[in-house]
Amino acid sequence: NLRLVLALSSDGNSQKVGTMIRKYKIEKNVIQTGLVAVKTLLNKLDCLVLPYRSIISTTIYPSLLLEANLSHCPLLISRVKELEPILNFDSQSLYIFRAGERVELESKILMIPPKKDNQWQPILKIPSDEEKLNMLMNIYSKTD
Repeated sequence: NLRLVLALSSDGNSQKVGTMIRKYKIEKNVIQTGLVAVKTLLNKLDCLVLPYRSIISTTIYPSLLLEANLSHCPLLISRVKELEPILNFDSQSLYIFRAGERVELESKILMIPPKKDNQWQPILKIPSDEEKLNMLMNIYSKTD
């Protein structure tokens, strides 16, 4: 019952992707689009899967994480050390697997339930408005 949505840009290698889709005989479960409005797509997904091994990639990683958080889109992400300080590991909407572990990735994908907005929890540690205000007040209250 799983479907994969691939929103490929014109600078990606769609032929390589198409070859892999045919190789694994998953054509009926894959939806390929061109560029789409990210927020619109994330609102429709049960989960955004980012199996990257590094934060250095052709995809703008921080932007996708922020967009997923704002769109209340659950996230399945490989454990990348540089991102650990900003991930909310207590979130029931965040799923983690070890980078490069295909079997673990597959098992995590299968355990993700359909998205329900009322069960979503923030996936990023972003200060609340009150916390940001308190931080600013602390900065401005320090006078030399």
